[in-house]
Amino acid sequence: MSGVARADTWPATYLQRGLWHRARCAVPAETYRVRAVRFTGRVALDRLAAAVAEVHRALPALGVVLVDRDGRPDMLPHHGLSLTTHDLRTVPADRRDRECVALLRADRDRGGRPCARFHAVRLAEDEVVLGLVGHGLLLDERSLYLVLGAVLQAYQRRFRPDGYRDFTTMLDYHPLGPALAQRRRQWWTEWYAAGPWPVPDPRAPLARASESRRLELTGAQWRVLASSGGTLRDNGSLGVAAVLAWWLRTALGRPAPVLATVIDLRDYFELGPVVGPLTDRAVFRVDLTDAAGPSYRDVFRRAQVGVLRATTHYLPYGDIVGLGVELGRIAPPRFAALWDVDVHLCGNPPGAGRDRGAEDGIDAALFREAELLATGAASEPADWDGTNVDLRVGEVDGGVALVVEVNRQHPGLDADRLVGALAQIIDAAVADPEAPLQAPDRIE
Repeated sequence: MSGVARADTWPATYLQRGLWHRARCAVPAETYRVRAVRFTGRVALDRLAAAVAEVHRALPALGVVLVDRDGRPDMLPHHGLSLTTHDLRTVPADRRDRECVALLRADRDRGGRPCARFHAVRLAEDEVVLGLVGHGLLLDERSLYLVLGAVLQAYQRRFRPDGYRDFTTMLDYHPLGPALAQRRRQWWTEWYAAGPWPVPDPRAPLARASESRRLELTGAQWRVLASSGGTLRDNGSLGVAAVLAWWLRTALGRPAPVLATVIDLRDYFELGPVVGPLTDRAVFRVDLTDAAGPSYRDVFRRAQVGVLRATTHYLPYGDIVGLGVELGRIAPPRFAALWDVDVHLCGNPPGAGRDRGAEDGIDAALFREAELLATGAASEPADWDGTNVDLRVGEVDGGVALVVEVNRQHPGLDADRLVGALAQIIDAAVADPEAPLQAPDRIE
């Protein structure tokens, strides 16, 4: 196996090393993720447990444990992966979904080992939810879906291990050679110098206690947001990022807001369906300095330009942070001070991943995706990287839900006000993408 340092230890990848400080200081709700699939039909739990074991044998990443060695991560194999079963049939039918969501989120929020955990929750005789909790530095969000799909395939006796790749077979992988990395560092040096940067807010909080709000959009609304054309066409969440950038410009007075997002290196470097941590953070600027009454489509394309520039000059997030520290632009522990808004881009339109198979009398669909996104996490000063707004996208009833978490410790932010403003901007953008956008009220 490539990159094995000792028989019992694997070295962390460059991605894990770059994101380790952020992960090791964060609370579990911020580092662990949970996704689930609802099986409808006669599901045999012993057969489901056997399917989990089969997938684990093929994908060692599921049994890895992260350990801190003098401030740097290492990975240890863990051989105790299992399927925990729960029975909610005694709960009133109208409360079972809610109880299942609470159960899965509680396991996510407690953290601990192993770093990947399966749950089978029986809701009815013909209804079982399979949940997967995973540490983000071992299984990113796309990996959670890949693994859940693999377990379904194994249950239906059609799992093919050669259809997947485990990241522990490529621990030495790095996409940038020294010369290319140096050129990228120079580009980011100029990016830092370009600004404009916001004046440090003397009211900036020293801790975070987040509150979550949801904004539901129909599939038709989502398709309009995605219909800008161009290289990143059909990306509704980039449209949401553009709307959020417009709010940052007009409500908070940031002429060129900078946002953090996620870049999937599987697609970027054509790595195929790798199961593991193959997503990195990226930051991009949306230049609205000369935008006077722009349309939604104009703001979208400005966001698109920012994302394309950042990804074309991809540099690992750990290196971007390190460079910012060297240049005196950012300082520990709140590395995200200049880009305190996270938007998680998702290119799939509503319904793209709902059905995951219908064989052996079993139907499968995503379970309460939007409700599993919110964390409500609180962070103490030493745990918090400075992110004040976090926006994720989840499917719900043929449309999408925007799950927005806002740091209520920040005196200039209010979750209800932000979500209300986003709703108004999105309604206007959907009604006429070419019409000038109205500016929301300025927050002083």
